[in-house]
Amino acid sequence: MDSLATTSLTDVSRSTAAIRSPSCSGTRCRRATGRTAFREKDLGIWRATSWREYGERARAVGMGLVKLGLKRRDVVSIMSETVPEWLYADMGTLGAGGVSNGIYPTDSAKQVDYILNDSRSALSVVENEEQLDKVIEVRERCPGGRQGLRLRHGGPRRFQRSDGHGRSRS
Repeated sequence: MDSLATTSLTDVSRSTAAIRSPSCSGTRCRRATGRTAFREKDLGIWRATSWREYGERARAVGMGLVKLGLKRRDVVSIMSETVPEWLYADMGTLGAGGVSNGIYPTDSAKQVDYILNDSRSALSVVENEEQLDKVIEVRERCPGGRQGLRLRHGGPRRFQRSDGHGRSRS
């Protein structure tokens, strides 16, 4: 496995790859740009996300995944609670030609190990440090995994495999 790196969703650079969000295929996003796609409660207040915003965010995630090495038919495992970023990762993966694979955030590291290997996941998308810790714990046993993308803020932005003596290796 190559060095495993994580990047915050806000750190993802845009690529020139043509990414379309399946949720906005055809004319859905063009016709409903200002209409509400979904709502999220934030500090007790319901906030709307328009179809345009949803499509743009999913496309940005898809482009970031391509920049991280996602190829057509690669599997991207997403480990997160039900948050809008999960939707962006899911639709971004599909729009970039990948296959989305959900992992319950309550799964143990042993279960995550099995699912990542069984699905042959190339990339992992995790919500937070708790989920990232599970991926770090099992990454040596997941030969297909190359990169990781963290959806929520906080903690280290990048990490590499260690040789067990604190030295990084690629």
